[in-house]
Amino acid sequence: LGSLGLPPGSGEASDQGQRRYESSHPYQNNEDYEVQVRIPGAQKLHITFDPQSVSEEGCDELIFMVDGEQVETRSGSSRWQDVIVEKDHFSYRWHTDGSCTKWGFAF
Repeated sequence: LGSLGLPPGSGEASDQGQRRYESSHPYQNNEDYEVQVRIPGAQKLHITFDPQSVSEEGCDELIFMVDGEQVETRSGSSRWQDVIVEKDHFSYRWHTDGSCTKWGFAF
């Protein structure tokens, strides 16, 4: 899966089976929500980020979880590396504090 939030809830699906999830741009202070993603039949999910993805380092975080266990976190302004999930599902949590906002995320 090449691109996998629309906060909070379902993503936008393409005809290639890809989905796009993203925050608002720019995102708001004090956001906190979790989204469940499931692609039935998938053996592996490849999450690729929009190059514009950026958040306040260490304060505004996109956290990926599989079966309730945290597996990856993305935050800051460096190029966000892809995430590979070896299952057909994951969830992500978007958490921002109250200090400043940036562009946000899209994958």
